[in-house]
Amino acid sequence: MWRGDIKYDNDPVYNHPPITFLFESKNVGYTIWFTHYSFNLDKLKKERPIQKDDYQMQILIKPKSFYNNTILKANPIYIDRIKETFKTAKEAWAWADGLREKTIYLFDGSDPMNWGEEGDGTTIRLIEVRMVATNEPREELVFPD
Repeated sequence: MWRGDIKYDNDPVYNHPPITFLFESKNVGYTIWFTHYSFNLDKLKKERPIQKDDYQMQILIKPKSFYNNTILKANPIYIDRIKETFKTAKEAWAWADGLREKTIYLFDGSDPMNWGEEGDGTTIRLIEVRMVATNEPREELVFPD
């Protein structure tokens, strides 16, 4: 599932609104968020110092042959299939934590462009995302006075 958050539609800090992909299992009890963001670095640096994670994430448009010739040969992870393997939320959270700081390109099966319903049917869209959060309970940090 993908969506932009309407509150960011006119925010000059972003080149376009962030896109969030939510993966969850209500039965097992986990939620994992992947997000794509594209900052306008000139505007952002006026508001705060630039962080290393503030680089420009990509949205790639590739020929449809890229799917068979490259993606399938790279042993992709199929989220819908891997979701079924997690017996506990702890397993899902551990898997997600292993993705932190990794560059991930998501092929969204619900994206009309990837099935020829949008565009001319000869291209696919890959969206660079980061695993940004899970619903894993964390101990709160307590700082002594």
